[in-house]
Amino acid sequence: MGKKEKLANQYIELKKEFDGEEFKAGLTENQIWYLTQNFKAVDLEDKITAVTNAIVAKKARLKKEAYYATPAGMEYKKNLEDKMEEYRKANKSIENQLKDYVENAIGNMLGDAWTTKVSMGYRSAYIEIGLKATDPERVGKFTFEFGQSFEIRWDGYGFGKGNPEFNMNVGTTGSFNLFGDGIRAEFYHGVATVANDKEFLQDLMAHITIADGKAKEISKLYDECERKLENPIYPAWMK
Repeated sequence: MGKKEKLANQYIELKKEFDGEEFKAGLTENQIWYLTQNFKAVDLEDKITAVTNAIVAKKARLKKEAYYATPAGMEYKKNLEDKMEEYRKANKSIENQLKDYVENAIGNMLGDAWTTKVSMGYRSAYIEIGLKATDPERVGKFTFEFGQSFEIRWDGYGFGKGNPEFNMNVGTTGSFNLFGDGIRAEFYHGVATVANDKEFLQDLMAHITIADGKAKEISKLYDECERKLENPIYPAWMK
């Protein structure tokens, strides 16, 4: 028996183990002649590696499913999921605290006509500032007047450069009548006011940095629970 025939036989046996009762011996792709004629030895070796890895993964999945079907496994799983939910709520609370700070600070600086949107990601914070929607067709559907806001973003990775960065971005509202469109003039006045208030910006960056530090610690705890959920610590009787 040549090398390719040996590899083809080895692959078929492994395929039978993986498929179990679902293995279909009559399929062309499960025939030795088909495999030896259509694949090189190196290709068959790759297929053997792939199905071997699939068998290992399947065994691990079935073992985990069996464990989580037992009373002990259900309790283990629930405890981890409860902790993960607590961590999600804690992260949301951190984001809401930052949102409250930004909303109050912008209200004090620019007035009640302004509003904000705040979101946090991993090592990042994204803040939108704009005039509240007053157009009856937009109120309740959109946050900002004429769909325009300016953005402040903090990125702990420096947008891929390595060091934290703190930037502002302002999109154009298009041309407008300088004597007749006061709302756009008010918008740009707000942009300039925020951009030039260095004390506020320093304070904002400090609040973001503190929030990020808290969120990063919570994220570590969450990830640890996720790892334990994916790879359970089995009791001795299952090992």
